[in-house]
Order: sequence, then C-alpha cells, then structure tokens
Amino acid sequence: MLTQWRGSACFVEHASPEARGAGVRPGMTLAHAQAVLPSAVFEGHDPSADAASLDMLARWAVRFSPRVGIDMPNGLFLDITGCERLFRGEGNLLNRLVHAMQEAGLFVHAAVASTLGAAWAVSHAGGQAQTIVPADQAYAALSPLPPWALRLDAHLTTQLDALGIHRIETLMMLPRSTLPARFGEALLLRVDQALGLRSENFQSITPTAGVSADICFDGCVTNWEVVQVAVEQLMDRVIADLKKSAAAPVQLDLFFFGETGAPMKRSALLCRPSNNRRHLLNLLLSQCERLNLSGGIEAVRLMVAESKPMAVEQGDFFDGDMRGSQRDAAEVLDELAGRLGANAVIRPELIESHRPERAWRPSPVTQAVKKPRDAAGRSKKSRPDDEPRHTDSEDADARPLRLLPRPEPIDVFAIVPDQPPSWFRYRGREYRSHHGTGPERIDHEWWADDRGTRDYYRIDTEGGARFWVFYEAESGRWFLHGIFE
Repeated sequence: MLTQWRGSACFVEHASPEARGAGVRPGMTLAHAQAVLPSAVFEGHDPSADAASLDMLARWAVRFSPRVGIDMPNGLFLDITGCERLFRGEGNLLNRLVHAMQEAGLFVHAAVASTLGAAWAVSHAGGQAQTIVPADQAYAALSPLPPWALRLDAHLTTQLDALGIHRIETLMMLPRSTLPARFGEALLLRVDQALGLRSENFQSITPTAGVSADICFDGCVTNWEVVQVAVEQLMDRVIADLKKSAAAPVQLDLFFFGETGAPMKRSALLCRPSNNRRHLLNLLLSQCERLNLSGGIEAVRLMVAESKPMAVEQGDFFDGDMRGSQRDAAEVLDELAGRLGANAVIRPELIESHRPERAWRPSPVTQAVKKPRDAAGRSKKSRPDDEPRHTDSEDADARPLRLLPRPEPIDVFAIVPDQPPSWFRYRGREYRSHHGTGPERIDHEWWADDRGTRDYYRIDTEGGARFWVFYEAESGRWFLHGIFE
C-alpha cells in the first residue's frame, strides 16, 4: 500500500491487487486499512517521484515506438502503427515489452487494440497481463468489462452502478439518443472513442535531444573489423561535438541496425564524465564481444544518452598526479562495472535515517551521475528522502569512519547509566576510558519494527583508540557501534 498524509490523518492512495482482494480500498485511513489487513506493508506515496519514474519509463519505451505518451498516474500509451514489422508481429513486440518491464520488477498489464480507449479498458479491467484485441472485435472485448473501464469519472461510475449497470454491454443496450440527457456528453464521447467512432490522440513525449552520429553501409556487413572501424569513426565525431560545448559523456548507447528485427543495443555507463577516446572505446567494444553479426549490419548509430559539463581543472604544481589518479581509478571502476555488471560494483550512498546502520544503501558506481528527470527532461531528485545528508566538520567528527554492520554488545563498568563507561570489554580485549563525550540521543523510527532510544558516547581509551558506543535504555545494555580511525 502507498499512503499519503492529509492534514493530521494518513490515507491509502494505492493498494496492490492482493490488498484490494482483502478489502483495502484507496481513500481508507491507514488505521482502517491495517485493521482490515494487519499483514499489509505500507510506504509513503510521493507523486512527484512517481511522475519522474514514469517519465523515465516512457523515454525507455521509445525503443518500441517513436510515439510514446504518458497516461497519469501509472500508464503509458504507445502508437505501434508500423512498428510491429520490426519485431515480427504485434505479439512479439508485446511480449518483449511486458517481459522487459516484469524483469525490472514492474507489475504490468498491457493490451494492443485499434483505439486508445479499447486498449486502456482491456489492460485495466481485462485481468490479463497481455491481450491483443483484433480490429473487428473491439465491441466483443469491451462488452463484459465494467463501465469505469471507459475512463469515466467517479461520480458517473457511481451513478451507473446505482442503476444496476455493471457491464459495458448493458450500457450499450440503452437507447443512444438518451445517453447525453441522462449521463452527459462525456459518457457518449468515451463510448465512441473506445469503438473508434470518434478519433482520439495523445501527446507524445519529446525525447531529450542529444549528440549522436551514424554510419550507413552499402549493404549488409558481417565483418567485425569493418564495424569496429565504423564505431571508432563515430566516437571521434561524437567527442568532437561534445568538446564544442565543453561536455563529456556519462552514458553512451550504441545501436546496430539489421535488415530485419529490432536494433541491437549496447551501452556504456561511466562513474564520471570522460572524453578519453581510448577509455570510451574500450568500454563500448567490450560490450560488443558477443555481438551476433550473422544477420548482417546495415547501419550503426552512436548516441550520447547523457552528458555532463567538463570542469576546467587547474593543475597543481606539487600534487600534479592527484587528479590523474582519480581519473585512473574512475576508469578502472568503469571497466569493472562493464565486465562484471553495473550492480556488481557498488558504492555507499548516504540517505536519511535515524538509525546509523540504515543511513546508507549500496548504489552502483555507474549510477552516481544518473538522476530521474521531470516531464521537461530536467534532472531532479526522486524524493527528499534520497538526498544525502550534508554535515559540517563538527558533525563529521562525531561520526566514526568505520561503522560496524550491526551494533555488538559489550561488557562495561559505568558509575551511572547516563555517563560514559570507565571500562569495557570488546571481543575479549579490555579497554580503560581516558575521556568520554556525550550523550547524543538518537530515537527510534516509529514506522520500523525495532524500538529503543540510544544514547551515544565517544570514548577515548588510554591506549589512544577511539570508539563509538551507546546505551539502550529499554534493554539496559551497552553496545559498540563504530571505531574512529
């Protein structure tokens, strides 16, 4: 369930099919929903983050159709007229689209129909993950569906339900001339749009303009050396164009177009912007090692999916190799991510959380520069909770560089509970406290299962080591959570 606060109450905005089956409905208070389904998992709803994610999904779907539109709050429209030939039929196109989204963890219902209204109705109310409605069977496909599948407003849907009209078939049996007078023009408009009696269009997104270059061959090419030379020429052209605007790529997409079938795509992601020709070529060509050229290649296109301004760096007289070392390290990470997979090379990313052990999450190094975009194509943060926490130097000194995966219990000797311990034992070794500062109180998160207030202390031992320990009032126990290094 996705919830949102309105004033002092929390309401359910969206519910999964399982939750709906158990009786949970959007508009319920969270307390009511939990009473209906105690085992439900709920998270906060962020409409702006949903819109940004849907925009990113729409731009991704351009690979299936040049015309993609957004149907808020959770849908896409694709005009696949003529595109089915590239995928050897509508069925193959639909299978690939749905499978790719499911692999990404999305819950998908998709339908192909001759009108937007019929496709929307069947995908939302048909109950099947994939449906293809033949052009001459739109009426038969719509008949058993409920009237709300025609995209009617809630008031009109309630009115039809009160009259016992639970199927579009029943609605169609009413005299057409009486519908506008009884239910308004909107009902007749939606019926006609679904049946194709009135035209309907949608506003397609405008893909973000980027630098690209392409080469067309004279016929099909199956020789890899020829294709490699073409890729090198494209790289030179793209880098030259980017240098004119003092920019560098952070994501490159390479497309191979054959005589039949969908284009083959290979991508290279970078940790930081780079115009190093050798490095960029190595990343792209390593992704093409298993490229199947048996069907022949007619054209190659290199596209800069995302770029960043290149900062002008002034060299240091004494530390001239420092920035070079940073670039070398980034290139090594890029190559490892390209060989092992983007999710195999990660970095810690700070997030907001009361509990220090949950104040970070693993993030692929090649996604350090990637951010969701808004409807205008501008970069934006996905939600406030994702913003890194910025601390001043005093706060930074209060946190250890080394944090244990989970707090470990320790034996202590403390004169009073609200003072740092004068002695403690950690992993069989005893430490005597020379100086201690604190407490810093960190409370629990009300939405999490673990409860308990923690009082943190920084302990300097006689041996010179420094530890971060806390006292948990609820359990009366001491724990060691970090080590300053």
